[in-house]
Amino acid sequence: MLAGRRVATGLLPLGLALLWAGYFGPWIPHAAAALSLNALDLSEWVTYLPQVRSGALAVGRLNFLAPLSFAIVLSSAWAWQLPRTRALLLVPLLGFGVLAEPFLLYRNEPELQSQMWILFATAGGCVLGAVLRGQRWYWAGFALLAAGGLAANSWPLLLVRPIAGALYGALPGLGWGWGSTQLGAVLLVAGAVLRQRSSAGSAPSSSHGA
Repeated sequence: MLAGRRVATGLLPLGLALLWAGYFGPWIPHAAAALSLNALDLSEWVTYLPQVRSGALAVGRLNFLAPLSFAIVLSSAWAWQLPRTRALLLVPLLGFGVLAEPFLLYRNEPELQSQMWILFATAGGCVLGAVLRGQRWYWAGFALLAAGGLAANSWPLLLVRPIAGALYGALPGLGWGWGSTQLGAVLLVAGAVLRQRSSAGSAPSSSHGA
C-alpha cells in the first residue's frame, strides 16, 4: 500500500504538469509559428470554419476549452489535499482566468452567452473538490473525472485535422501538445487508482493525504 502511495505521489503532479503543458503546446504543428495552433487557439479557430458554422461538423469552441476546464478542476482537487500543496491553487485560478477571458470580453455575443455554463461547471467542480476532500471514494471520483476528460478531449482534434490539412496543403501531424494532454490524463487515472487503493487499505485517519 505504501509503495502504491509513493508511486501515486509522483504520477499525479507529473500528469497535471503534462496536462497543462500540453494544453498550451502545439496541437496542430506547422513550420511557421503563426500557423501552429494550440488548444486555446483552436477554440477560436474552429468557430470560423464553414463546416462548424453549418453544423456539418460536430465540434465547436467548447470542445477545445473542455481540456482546460478539466485541468482546472483536477489541479484544484489535487492541490486541496495537503496544506503544503494549497499554494498551487494559484495555477487553476490563473487557468480559470484564461478560460473566462473570451466570455468576459465578448459577453454580449449570443453564442458565448449560451456557452457560459462551462464557467459555472468548472467553478462548481473546484468547490466540490474542496468540499469532498478526504472522503473515502475521493480518488475514485478523481480517476473517473480524469478518464472522462481523456475520452472527451481525444477526438475533436481528429475531426478538424483534415480541414487544417486542406488549408495548409498537407495533413499536419499530431502536435506534442495533444499527445501530452492524453498522456497526462492516463497518468492521472493511474495515479488516482493507486491512491484510492492505498487509501482503502489505510486507516480512515490517513485518507486525507495527497
